[in-house]
Amino acid sequence: PIFSRLPSWKTMNDAVYAGVTKDFTVWKKGGSVLVTGARFLKERGLNLCTFGGDLKACVQQAVRIFAATELPKLTVMISAEDEARKQALEEEGFTFMSPGIIMLERRF
Repeated sequence: PIFSRLPSWKTMNDAVYAGVTKDFTVWKKGGSVLVTGARFLKERGLNLCTFGGDLKACVQQAVRIFAATELPKLTVMISAEDEARKQALEEEGFTFMSPGIIMLERRF
């Protein structure tokens, strides 16, 4: 499936796949895939949910999808360690801000 090209595909279950294909925009070109949409508070902005393959092409396509909306912002959350995605996003004008989110983890 095209979702196997995405970094988070293993954490998604069948219900999430069904929701993504129904409520979100899935774009595929060659070996690249991107998913945009919003599950909650849709009026606040569009979310670049996940993307893989040609990162620059994915980000550029997300910007084009966003431009066709009347939403106020396009957001994305990536791992702080994902330098490739960070670079692709910064090259397209994304800026990184302090999100005010604290991530906690407990290993068992």
